[in-house]
Amino acid sequence: MPLCFQDINEAKLYWELIMRRIPQELISESQIFLSEITRFERAFSSLYTHVQASGNTIDYICAACLRMHYLATKIMVAGTVFTSEMEYDVFLPEDRRVRREVCGVLFSNPNREGPWDRTMMAQAGKWIMEIEERGLDGEAPIPEENRVRLSRVMIDMERRRMVLQCVRRSGLDGGVLEWEEGVVELE
Repeated sequence: MPLCFQDINEAKLYWELIMRRIPQELISESQIFLSEITRFERAFSSLYTHVQASGNTIDYICAACLRMHYLATKIMVAGTVFTSEMEYDVFLPEDRRVRREVCGVLFSNPNREGPWDRTMMAQAGKWIMEIEERGLDGEAPIPEENRVRLSRVMIDMERRRMVLQCVRRSGLDGGVLEWEEGVVELE
């Protein structure tokens, strides 16, 4: 590998080589960890349903937060070996209407749980949806060429805003990177 890449195509080539050589140990360890999370998810499922139906708001909020944490961890661990944004579809809503509903739920309950600020998450999600859905008609799933990856988040609590940056692969071979940056005012 050179000390400095000459162009994006060279950098992309080396990145793909690295991704093809992901150590089998990492893949094996992530599969073991995902298996444990799935076992936890199954064991937690009936308790979650019971708490949800009980009417006990405090228990439900705690259970929902725990569920959110293990689902986020599951996505992060699985994502360590993903090479395409489409692979996240097994975890995330493909249906554009559902994506908007998820943001609506986050906006409707602006509380904070540990590092999770629901309003900020909803605003970042809304910003990404607007970019990915730009120019699309109807409610079809988002095609790969429209997908973006969140590449930077800067939170300025003094000014109550976030600076977000995302990147999209384009071009015939996906070798061109398009960057987009936006400022989202926090409510």
